Amino acid sequence: MDVVTRKRRQRLQKKRPGFIRMGFRLTLLAGIFAMGGALLVVLYSLGAGAPPLQVDQTTVFYGEDGSIIGESQGGQQRYWVNVEEISPDLIDATLAIEDRRFYSHKGFDFTRIGAAVAANIKSGSKAQGASTITQQYARNLFLSHDKTWSRKIEEALYALRLEMHYDKEDILEGYVNTIYYGHGAYGIEAASRLYFNKSAVTYR
Repeated sequence: MDVVTRKRRQRLQKKRPGFIRMGFRLTLLAGIFAMGGALLVVLYSLGAGAPPLQVDQTTVFYGEDGSIIGESQGGQQRYWVNVEEISPDLIDATLAIEDRRFYSHKGFDFTRIGAAVAANIKSGSKAQGASTITQQYARNLFLSHDKTWSRKIEEALYALRLEMHYDKEDILEGYVNTIYYGHGAYGIEAASRLYFNKSAVTYR
């Protein structure tokens, strides 16, 4: 090995520890910023409080004999039903299709997000989404359906607030009563009446 080659190798060996230290410091700094950002988001969600869950419902008018004599709706046909009264099979089907890990995540399914990102990169499109039931519920309550980064950020913040201030049954009940099923039917009860001419409530 000649003198020039030996000196070059020595210089590289001296530089390598510096690069390693720099990379470690940058990684540590990025981790600190990430943890600080996560803490700020959590503090914001706690301070903002529970978001309101009120939605328009169809008003049903009954006669003295208990028969329905009329209805009034503000543009959305919706009849609110308690989640405990809905057929368990229907709830299981909803969870299987929309959000299998609903009861185990805190508003975001990171496994599903990673799979969707990989699939979209592979296909070169945004064909697959990864929104949980909580995220969809937040979007239905408070936001538009525009596919923008600002809307996604707002959706994430609302989803976090929902998860922090309401239990899973409240979120699931709100979701099945607000999701749009087509042809003017909002919520599972309106959809069940429209498509199957029967109630979604098991004892009716």
